[in-house]
Amino acid sequence: MTNNDLLIFIPTYKERENVRLIVEGLRYNLGPVPILFCDDNSPDGTYEAIMDLARDDGAIDVIRRPGKLGIGSAHKDGIREAGRRGYRRLLTLDCDLTHQPSDCARFVACERGDVVVGSRFADRESLADWNWLRKALTRGGHLATTWLLRLPYDATGALRLYHLDRLGTDWLDSVKSDGYAFFFESLMVLHARGAAIEELSIRLPKRTYGNSKMSIRELFKSVMMMLRLAARRREITRP
Repeated sequence: MTNNDLLIFIPTYKERENVRLIVEGLRYNLGPVPILFCDDNSPDGTYEAIMDLARDDGAIDVIRRPGKLGIGSAHKDGIREAGRRGYRRLLTLDCDLTHQPSDCARFVACERGDVVVGSRFADRESLADWNWLRKALTRGGHLATTWLLRLPYDATGALRLYHLDRLGTDWLDSVKSDGYAFFFESLMVLHARGAAIEELSIRLPKRTYGNSKMSIRELFKSVMMMLRLAARRREITRP
């Protein structure tokens, strides 16, 4: 693996207790791959915890933003930064250990497709440890993106591998969402542009390290964005 072959991107907000755990897991499974964090000025000292790790690990870097600007905005910044740095591939994941480092090794080994997304629905046991409410919300979101946006993939998850050498980053200009809607809007844009999208089954453990950061306001914004995208779905054509 060359120095510019793969970058791992992890956005953070109030993840001080998790950053060391996620780095240890990634190092065990993937070795000294460069890791780029993006912290939205977390009030709990997440940035300082990342800097402590970076002092001992020269392959760790961090973007510090002035405030909570949105998970989608963070992913757009991370993808663009990976492109600027000339990385061939970018692996994105959450910091709360919902996405397991052992799964990341399978993603990195996958050369199929232009984008590889983690699927919580390909395996009936993927959500076995979740409570009924989280299952209902997740399956409801999947049904909505499948029916309204005609996306036959798990379109709302953050665990993805982007082959930037095939995709570039200019497609991000068509993605307007800065919040959680980024995930399904970005996949809709890539799908419309003819990108080859692959899925790998993943199993998500029950939430152990922290709480969901999806607020009611953010959920409402995502639903409204989904309805707007559905209304103009026919207008989105391949360039």
